[in-house]
Amino acid sequence: MAMDPDRSRLVIWLVAISILLLSLLSVVEKLQADMNETAFLLASKRMIERAGFYKQQWVLKGQPEQLEIEGQQIIFSSSGWVLPIGDKSISSCQFWFALLYPEQRVLDESPVRVVEHSELDNYRCNYIFAQGNQIQVQLVESKFSVDTDND
Repeated sequence: MAMDPDRSRLVIWLVAISILLLSLLSVVEKLQADMNETAFLLASKRMIERAGFYKQQWVLKGQPEQLEIEGQQIIFSSSGWVLPIGDKSISSCQFWFALLYPEQRVLDESPVRVVEHSELDNYRCNYIFAQGNQIQVQLVESKFSVDTDND
């Protein structure tokens, strides 16, 4: 049984278009993943920059235990890093996140869960976003760091 030449061409074109569309979808998925990773990396860098700004203010003002900056009462560690301690002198990852990243949203997403691990003068906060993305902020042994983890 022979196929009509027009029908053969149509099938070939449909297969070619299907392959092109699948390739395009694959590229878009990869681009979306890269954009997601870059957005969280940028947010972490902004948090480090903001923490550096507060430390700079702390140095310029003579290294006090606390300062009022932009209407916020901020408590500092002995090494000049902002402590996640809000108005009620209670450790608060939410306070830290709002202070270090005022936008509080990455790619129009807020953290869906915040995990706090604080003991003595060591503070660790994990801000967990949808789809497994995380920003980890920590002040451990006077060393401040911000990392991202994209699952």
